Amino acid sequence: MRLLSTLASLLAGVPYLGDLPYFHTGLADIDAGTHRLLPHSHLHSHSHHAGARPLVSHHLRVRLESMRERWAMKGFVVAVVASPEYTGDGWASEVLPFGQADHRGNPVTEDSLFAIASNSKLFTALSVGLLIENHTRLPNGELLAWDTKVKDVLPEWQLMDDPASPSSLVVVMRHLRPSTEIRQEFQYNNLHYTALSHIIPTLTGVPYIEYVQEHIFDPLGMNATYDSIKADESGRRTEGFSRQGRNKTLCAEEWEAQGKKRKHGHEHGHEREHRHEHEPQHQHQHEQTRPHKSKAVPKSCIGEVKSLGWWTPTDGIFEAGPGGVILSGNDMASDANSVVRVPGASPRQRAGLEATWTRWLRELLDPQILPRGVMSRITLPRTVMETMRHLPELSAVSYGLGQWMFTYRGRKTEGHGGDVPGQESLMVRLPDDGVGIFIATNDNEYGSQLAKVFQSVILDEMLGLERIDWEDRIMGLELTDLPTYPDAPSDPRPPPSEHVVAATYHNAGYGDMTLVPIHLNSSLSVAGLTTDLFVATIQAAGTPLNVTGPIYVAGINKVFTSHLVFTHFDGNLFNWTSLSVYDSPSGPDAHVVTIDKVGDAVVTDDGIGMFGNWWGAGEAVPKLHAREGEDVKVRAEVWYDKVAAA
Repeated sequence: MRLLSTLASLLAGVPYLGDLPYFHTGLADIDAGTHRLLPHSHLHSHSHHAGARPLVSHHLRVRLESMRERWAMKGFVVAVVASPEYTGDGWASEVLPFGQADHRGNPVTEDSLFAIASNSKLFTALSVGLLIENHTRLPNGELLAWDTKVKDVLPEWQLMDDPASPSSLVVVMRHLRPSTEIRQEFQYNNLHYTALSHIIPTLTGVPYIEYVQEHIFDPLGMNATYDSIKADESGRRTEGFSRQGRNKTLCAEEWEAQGKKRKHGHEHGHEREHRHEHEPQHQHQHEQTRPHKSKAVPKSCIGEVKSLGWWTPTDGIFEAGPGGVILSGNDMASDANSVVRVPGASPRQRAGLEATWTRWLRELLDPQILPRGVMSRITLPRTVMETMRHLPELSAVSYGLGQWMFTYRGRKTEGHGGDVPGQESLMVRLPDDGVGIFIATNDNEYGSQLAKVFQSVILDEMLGLERIDWEDRIMGLELTDLPTYPDAPSDPRPPPSEHVVAATYHNAGYGDMTLVPIHLNSSLSVAGLTTDLFVATIQAAGTPLNVTGPIYVAGINKVFTSHLVFTHFDGNLFNWTSLSVYDSPSGPDAHVVTIDKVGDAVVTDDGIGMFGNWWGAGEAVPKLHAREGEDVKVRAEVWYDKVAAA
């Protein structure tokens, strides 16, 4: 039976596709004919409080800075918004910048620009919701709806073995092998949001990024952009940083050794905080400021922190739908007392707008511009994303339309995360408590996890909850969760001959790759990756590839993966490692290499079968491992046909 994908199912991540390796997820004043809103305002403020007490205490700010320094994180920004339900008065907001924005040492400010990556998916979901809310019609005259079949909007849409765009990225989806049955598992796929972003120009004739600018950015006074080059020209774009020479194996051993030395008491778990139940939560936010001794961060976990620059040399607009938004902390926070500047508006119009023109977090907590019905639809749970078995204070996470839903220590929570190389973001909202937090970092390896730590300690203070050592809990999981590798055979079988392996291979969904042999003592460079650079990266990372024979490398030139390296293991079995090589802006010959994923493969006379989650199927789908045999072409996650000798 063939099931057709709907708009809602794509947004919720329930179609069965795996991912490509370079994609790691009634308006007021609208004219129905033009979909236009009133001109936008410009809000410029980094802090506004309804009362004298700050939302984030001075002591907690010092603690956040201490964590940043100990983990050698270059920079991050925190935006916090609180509603009258929390403050007992009016709206309050703070934007708190920390650390360094780039390799030149410029500081992060309230207006520094970060890539928010998959937090951009919410803008895509909202844009589709606006079309539905405004009674947009399909070419056949029917109204667009959440259950509209994608193929009725994009006739070219097709999944492999399942009929369901103008973009080449969307067209290749028909060539991706399914990793599980449709709607059986949660699977995160950026290409679905690429497809959805093409619905806007298809039905309105307006390019997607212009639609978002006109209907979301401008009305909310946000200085956000999708254009990486324009962001750079502004002088406010941050750089991403990566940790080179980090030994993950030694890091895990040293971190666990420290844990065994820690005894009972407040260093081991919880510190009880007390407050009177009848008193407001924010009145006791300073109770968590007692000195707290944290674990030392081993040097093996830090490595050498180097700038990798920006994640793409292009304008990045091709990534708009799933992850292209670039914005600042000030864009996320609100200022209830800002003066609204609307060209051509009368004083009466300005007075009416001052009460409703807000920034992003406040609008999401209390929609004034966006339709509340669309927001309710987006935050309606549709599928279970993951369980949080290692963090019992958090419930299982459900996925809506570009949003997570879960409970944080019993409190209803909504939000999402995002990452592109060197840029990590996290947004959470507690609607019943009237609190929203946005965090963006420029740390490639630890940014996502440290953002969760920062978010948790801020929430605990604001809500007057007992202290939990989130740094130890969350970072401990990150540092000790290492991949396992099979032991190299004591007497490995010989590899296929070089003329068999060194060739060009093709897959209709993943493109071409040409494998070139490299030798450990050679100076060969393949698409900027030298033998010495590869070996140094692998050795420093402590990654046991168990090389037993020749090494081959392909420059595959994908967005999040630049090189694919094959190292011989046994007979026709190889290990593969996907890498990204960046030209660091810190020097003319400086390079930054990140290890993205590892897996295994089978090389035959006819092609290469990829295993080990090359297709990005997600944790819900059991990982397939390479096994030789006549059916390897059928069993492989992705099969590359050999098309030409190298």
